[in-house]
Amino acid sequence: LRTRSVEVAVVSRNSRYVVIKALRNADLHPLIPNELIFGFEDYGDEVPKSDIVGQRILHVLGIPELAALFVDDDPNNVKDLRNRCPGISVLQSPRFGLGQSECDQVMAWAETLQRPVVG
Repeated sequence: LRTRSVEVAVVSRNSRYVVIKALRNADLHPLIPNELIFGFEDYGDEVPKSDIVGQRILHVLGIPELAALFVDDDPNNVKDLRNRCPGISVLQSPRFGLGQSECDQVMAWAETLQRPVVG
């Protein structure tokens, strides 16, 4: 994903601390900047994840919807993103996390992105 200049963000209903701890345990924390990790402390229960994705991630980073992929295990969050951010690609993952099949789908999505221009 890094060779495609893909930014990874996490929007969770868990606490930011729990998310960071899990990322550290999986040796993934260095790949995701803390400012792109959103936990329940960062938004209210009534705020849909689509608001965070659209306003606090895509807008801030200047990423168009067509260049974004949203992965979630909750079908309601996937439906919300499809309805409120129709340009974003979505992938519903199993409740137990991403397996090889889902990782392959993410990589296939990344392959559709234009390669960054290297000076």
